[in-house]
Amino acid sequence: AAYEMADVVNIPRWMMERVSYHLHRFSGFAYGVDNNELVGNVRRSQWRREHLEARKNHRMESELGADGESLTTPIMVIYLGDLKTSAPNANIGKTDADRVEALVKQLAHAHGTQAVKELVRLTPGVNVHDWPEKENVAQYALKSVLENKADDMEFSKLPWLSFYASRDSDGHFRDKFAEERHLEHHIGCLFAHMFQFQLAYDSGYKDTYMLESDAWDPSLLALPFSAYDTLVENAPQDYDIIFIDKPLQFDHGEPVGSFEDPESGDEMLIFHLKHKSPQAGLSAALVSERFYPKFFKHVGGFGADMIDAMLKAELCVDSAFDSEGVRTGFGAGNAPALKCYWALPKKIMKELLSPDGKHHHDDNDK
Repeated sequence: AAYEMADVVNIPRWMMERVSYHLHRFSGFAYGVDNNELVGNVRRSQWRREHLEARKNHRMESELGADGESLTTPIMVIYLGDLKTSAPNANIGKTDADRVEALVKQLAHAHGTQAVKELVRLTPGVNVHDWPEKENVAQYALKSVLENKADDMEFSKLPWLSFYASRDSDGHFRDKFAEERHLEHHIGCLFAHMFQFQLAYDSGYKDTYMLESDAWDPSLLALPFSAYDTLVENAPQDYDIIFIDKPLQFDHGEPVGSFEDPESGDEMLIFHLKHKSPQAGLSAALVSERFYPKFFKHVGGFGADMIDAMLKAELCVDSAFDSEGVRTGFGAGNAPALKCYWALPKKIMKELLSPDGKHHHDDNDK
């Protein structure tokens, strides 16, 4: 299917201007003299120490922080434009664009506007009721999946992909099963993430952050934005995906790695995902280039599911392959399809401890 790169947009100019104005009001931010871009707060403490000295020497405050660290890892953010959200935030706004602007502010707060403009891209969200007008997004999302589909397998028989195949003669979404169970949002979420996976794969990115527009939400946020590049530097060499949102419960043994947030100095921990997670949503994750061929092969052969459940409760945990890498079916092998990890601040672990001092885990989720 034809696909236009215009579907992947840079941060809108009006949004970046508002973000720059917002950040420039805070102490610790200034425009770099070399590129006239707002620098991030990685060196904020140093900026404050030098602030009085700069004023004494009559130096331009815009010189401070111009050499601060910057983001180097691509970030993709799902963006639904002016679509009203189901749970508007009084402090943020009522639309998805408002949520994305809040997210961009925090990314620029950590890394500066230049890095955000160069490395952050808004990828199209999917509303199934927009079909057929915007179905090119879904078509592109299926590109490599279809290449991995067996010739004798009917596309309409693949779970969840069948929702796209079951459109009416005019191309509109008409799936009674999905509508009765209110699955439209989850179907759109699946295709929006598959679009990101396909785009990162086609772009040849080694590591990519995949975010939803609400990744700024403190109830969902675990890994601070300032630690993004440091996680990439310290990620396990074999990782396929690392979840960085805040888990509802946690019991994944001892950490397999650790590193410091360069801004706060807080210790970050990396755990190997061992148990199924009942957590809904996929608000934030770091995805490796090794992930995409495995994902495309699975979906092309066996179909999909809700993206969060498919990853956190199936592909990352269920043993579906034998020692020689041959698929045996979920629960019948000795290795899962993907190598998955979770990264979060050490201090968050205290919130996840049960009263007996042990990590809380529900045996029903094993």
